[in-house]
Amino acid sequence: KYFYARVFLMDETLRKIRHLIDHYDEDPNSVSTVRRLMGEVSRAVILLDECLLYIEESLAHCAFAAPGEEIGMQNLGKILSAGVLFESMKRRVADMRKNVKGSSVELVSIQK
Repeated sequence: KYFYARVFLMDETLRKIRHLIDHYDEDPNSVSTVRRLMGEVSRAVILLDECLLYIEESLAHCAFAAPGEEIGMQNLGKILSAGVLFESMKRRVADMRKNVKGSSVELVSIQK
């Protein structure tokens, strides 16, 4: 939840940077604000990218044991549906990787 909020705040900051750049003639003193915000976004991109890498590595090393023949373990396996949750987590990480990559590309384009 925190990760998603952080990504969306980063996107909002990028929009704010674009707005400040587009309206530079209205407030020439906004250059320092743009630089500060770009630094914040750059740090956020690095931090979020590292978090995603950690999660991806953790998922790559994750393995599930077979539920066994005991009825209780089979029922628990069905209730927890760890395989479904695992695949869902991998898809979410891939989606967030795209979002962070998009923010990184946008930051680079702003810097040019």
